[in-house]
Amino acid sequence: MIPLFKVITGLFGIIAAGASKQLYGTILWSPLEIIAQWQGSSGGRAAAFFCGSLWLLAQICNNVSANSVSFANGQFD
Repeated sequence: MIPLFKVITGLFGIIAAGASKQLYGTILWSPLEIIAQWQGSSGGRAAAFFCGSLWLLAQICNNVSANSVSFANGQFD
């Protein structure tokens, strides 16, 4: 299942970059650059806030899980 999720994630990135070419005239690969384009209205700012919050949560969860596994597998003498 893990390779399937990685392929889907990669496809979402390609689709988002293609859509940004159509919408903004340039290819934006970074999700943060795409979110920065939504500042024109109050709805866009709210969407940017929620997407930024989810981005922050994903980064924290990734960091905690990566550091927890290595810490839990330490060897004791």
